Amino acid sequence: MEKIILWNRSPQKLEPLITSLQETGREVSLASALDSAVRQADIITSATSALTPLIEGRWVQPGTHDYGNAALRIIVFRRRL
Repeated sequence: MEKIILWNRSPQKLEPLITSLQETGREVSLASALDSAVRQADIITSATSALTPLIEGRWVQPGTHDYGNAALRIIVFRRRL
């Protein structure tokens, strides 16, 4: 992965993860809106305990890989350049 886009309802919780990922030399950014992050993604990885879907199908581009997980409250989006 060359570029990683992260989104969370509580963005401040992502700061340690962003710092850690940047130390690997990858481009990391924090998305302000979930829908724009999803629309940019080639790969979507989500982990949430939400009872309702956070991602709308119309946001996902054809050919995007979606790897869901319902264990944590963090949602990570990754995009290849």
